[in-house]
Amino acid sequence: MFPTGLLWLSLGSFLFVPGYSKYPNQATVDGHFNPDFQLSHSYDYCHPDTPDSATYEPVPGASLSHVQIVIRHGDRAPIVKSPRDRSVWDCGPRRELRYYSGGNEFDPYRNTTGERSNLGPLSDTPKLEHVTYSPPTSPFRDFVFAGTCEPGELTELGQAQHRFLGRQLRAIYVDKLGLLPVRLEERSSAAPPRSDSPYHANGDVPIFIRSTTLWRTRVSAQSLIDGLYPADRRAPGVHLRHIVYPLEAETMIGQAIQCPTYSALLNTMRASPVYQEYLDSRRDIQTLYDKLLGTAGLKEFKDKFTSNVDVAMSRFCHQSTRPDYVDYDSDDPAALLLTDWVTNDLARRTITLGSWEYVYFRRDHSLADQYSRLGLGWFIQELAARWDLFRDADIRASHATVDQTPLMPNPPVTVTKEPVLELYSGHDETLAFLSAILGQHDMAWPSYASQIIIEFWTPHDRSEEMLVRVLYNGRIVQSNKCDFSRCPYSQFRRLMALYIPRSYDECLVPDPSHP
Repeated sequence: MFPTGLLWLSLGSFLFVPGYSKYPNQATVDGHFNPDFQLSHSYDYCHPDTPDSATYEPVPGASLSHVQIVIRHGDRAPIVKSPRDRSVWDCGPRRELRYYSGGNEFDPYRNTTGERSNLGPLSDTPKLEHVTYSPPTSPFRDFVFAGTCEPGELTELGQAQHRFLGRQLRAIYVDKLGLLPVRLEERSSAAPPRSDSPYHANGDVPIFIRSTTLWRTRVSAQSLIDGLYPADRRAPGVHLRHIVYPLEAETMIGQAIQCPTYSALLNTMRASPVYQEYLDSRRDIQTLYDKLLGTAGLKEFKDKFTSNVDVAMSRFCHQSTRPDYVDYDSDDPAALLLTDWVTNDLARRTITLGSWEYVYFRRDHSLADQYSRLGLGWFIQELAARWDLFRDADIRASHATVDQTPLMPNPPVTVTKEPVLELYSGHDETLAFLSAILGQHDMAWPSYASQIIIEFWTPHDRSEEMLVRVLYNGRIVQSNKCDFSRCPYSQFRRLMALYIPRSYDECLVPDPSHP
């Protein structure tokens, strides 16, 4: 059992909110594994729905003032390579060009980097084309896929998904609502970015962009902006700063090493009787995967389904056909894996089981709130600092009456010219944690290119407080925690505050095996 010291007792009572425990797709029933757990009929792992300007409606009696968009990267190559998989992955002809810009020259033999002599500005370096190639002569070639993709790299399809999403967002936030300018112009008076405040980074440009440092999230963000502002809708010289954190300090993913309690919580939940019932329920499909992929006994595939989801669903999304039947009793499984081997039924069952794990650990287990708090809480804290800043600006403009207690004491961000649209490009777990925190009824494993859009609306009646609307893949989030079609800001803020850790000490609770 997880230690019930004073810290965890206080957290448990702090996080409990009556009426939040039941959902339509509950992972458990009467304290046992729910074998009838299902995904919604409209769920599609390969292609999510997006907002549509034809059906999108503004909040009645209010004007949109600010938008935060959290996305999962688009379609990608697999991360895990099973022993028998000889498939080739091609990430397309589009290439990343890398170069350095800015700075001044200094004499490396006479000056340290801390005492640079100004020998004049540096010109841009030559552009280097990034080309991935899997050499057939490498002794390690069997550990990666043949072709032009690095493990987990965004594919052409993944880039196209986010360009399409960007065009959909343009139709709403530029053409329909006028929140963003029609044309993206060169920055006129942008102050240099401050190391302690990345929100200054884009000066007059009304967009803030942040992603994790991995290629697939960076290029997803670039692709979305390319759809939002295509070449004929941006000035030739315009450029945007793109904020990334070192992976070890990233807050859009759970930090298993830096936060030992986060890992301890997962281990405790995996040791639960309910999880053992779940493992027993899927022995047949795990046996099938082990037979096909040659993965029996491999750590990456043991007692979890995430690696099977990675292998099968990435393949399923790229098959030319989606067969209803495949004879899996093949004498040559490696040859079978080169065909369209993932049936509709296998794909559906695979992603349903993977979704069960996501829902159980992040929303439905008794420790799920603590797990989500440590998994995404510091990212919520970053978003919350922004909420208070533009909430205060909204109050000054509207004279609305609302609880003035800040969500965080002394928010660390000071903004002179705030962006009105913030884009955060993350991973499936980023959206899964956020969905769980919101209490989403039909929570599932986030599809490629999924998006959560948080809109802040100012009522025309200046005596009312700001309203928050939350959309998941184009639809209003259904939840018992708030009416997310027009959630009062103070209620939204109090809800999200439950998931912000008080301090890093919450990561240092003793390991469950050593209470």
